[in-house]
Amino acid sequence: AMDSDLNGKIDLEDALFLAKVNFGLLRFVSRPVVILPVDGAGSDCRITINVTLYDKGDVVPDERQTFLFVDIAHTNSSFQAEFDSTTLETGNIPSVTGSRSGLYGGWWKAKHIGNGVYQARTNPPPIAFKNIGLSLVVATLDGILNYTTGRSSPLFGSLTAPFQYAKLDNNLPLSGNQVANVFSSNGYNPLKTFDSTIKAIDCFNNHNPVFKENVYEDRWPESLRVGTILFNISATDADPLASGRIRFSISTPTVTPGTIIIDPITGTVTLKKSLDFETTARYSAVVSAIDQGPHIPGRRTTTVAVIIDVDEENDNAPIFTEPFGYNETISEDHDIATPVITVRA
Repeated sequence: AMDSDLNGKIDLEDALFLAKVNFGLLRFVSRPVVILPVDGAGSDCRITINVTLYDKGDVVPDERQTFLFVDIAHTNSSFQAEFDSTTLETGNIPSVTGSRSGLYGGWWKAKHIGNGVYQARTNPPPIAFKNIGLSLVVATLDGILNYTTGRSSPLFGSLTAPFQYAKLDNNLPLSGNQVANVFSSNGYNPLKTFDSTIKAIDCFNNHNPVFKENVYEDRWPESLRVGTILFNISATDADPLASGRIRFSISTPTVTPGTIIIDPITGTVTLKKSLDFETTARYSAVVSAIDQGPHIPGRRTTTVAVIIDVDEENDNAPIFTEPFGYNETISEDHDIATPVITVRA
């Protein structure tokens, strides 16, 4: 037994649905229905919905005879304006007649992109909402491209109360003047809900961080106190919101590890370990400025060199080669001009 109509329960409707698939009246919807919102990694600042359909025997259906409609809905009235301003890169927005009661949004008509995958993909949208509802309708034509009753599925979603959405009565355009009616007299629940909370204008990451200086370099005495601030590194990014926020890190610590640290937010570089001219006369490191664009793979990074030249100081007392002293025995008639002992330090 299987939930073939994806309504959340296994009943006689599933057997009827499978029978229609077997007779070529409907198509089987494969799980999962893939939704990639704007704030998903790799979204390219678009909403993408991929649904795979199969004919009986897991055969890729004839795209001339197979149609997939995606219902995008929300109960917030302000959603309508954002939905109406959205255009599709893949698929189209069909001219739908009928009514939607207490519900905002509309329909996208997905396009077959190969191997049974039907896709609805927006151009960069203005939509930024949580709990967006998604439901599906599949409709088919016969071998001579005619639509007849029984060739459209009920809404892929739950038609069992309590309902999140009110009633729906829409006519979806197929081929020519043919339409498939979708009707829910009492209401329905979406097949899935998803969040797409970043408007595309805030998703784009077009600019690299720019440091205020081309290089940060200074001279410091080797007696410099640990905890001293060495540099205040700053950078800017022209992108909005997260794409314009910068975090700093020491990406190539060619200095003795742990000698300097950087505050990831302020860019303040602080001395963590004492300098030593005799060991290292010049310390260098590479600092990275990384923007915080919403898509980690697309974050932009710029680097800058940090150089510390150390001034030598008279900070070491002489040390004799014989730390416990020098001892030599001489005769009482030792020549005054003859050295007695040589000391080294």
